[in-house]
Amino acid sequence: MRFGMVASTVAILAGTGSSIRSRSTAPCDVVGTWELVTSRADGNLNSLNGARWLFIVNRSHWAQIAQRDDARPIDLGDFGRFPVYASAGTYTVRADTFVTRTTASVMPDMRGDSLKYTCQVTGVRWLRSTHTFGMHLEEELRRVVP
Repeated sequence: MRFGMVASTVAILAGTGSSIRSRSTAPCDVVGTWELVTSRADGNLNSLNGARWLFIVNRSHWAQIAQRDDARPIDLGDFGRFPVYASAGTYTVRADTFVTRTTASVMPDMRGDSLKYTCQVTGVRWLRSTHTFGMHLEEELRRVVP
């Protein structure tokens, strides 16, 4: 299955939530489609595993999906190997804090987890950071659909 078709399906599913809240204001206005540009764990650059990572956010839900162009599995080390990585859930925003709750994931242990990120959106750039799996994670995303 082509990446665009998978991303479109996730976008449709991400928009099916029944609760709608008002769109957040800066500095954490994340509604839109985003591509992961860089990821650092404890200051060390992550490779992104040769995959394109998309984050799709509507007013109440988020979804992320990743797939390699060469169709090889995404190797996430101890977490497993996946032909396509996907997760989704709900979120809240308050000022510069973005909190996710995972309701669906190819990694069953992540279902029900919450992550609290610091969040800053400036133009087409979204910077976020959190502590997860015993490490400090910093990510930069670029808006692909304004």
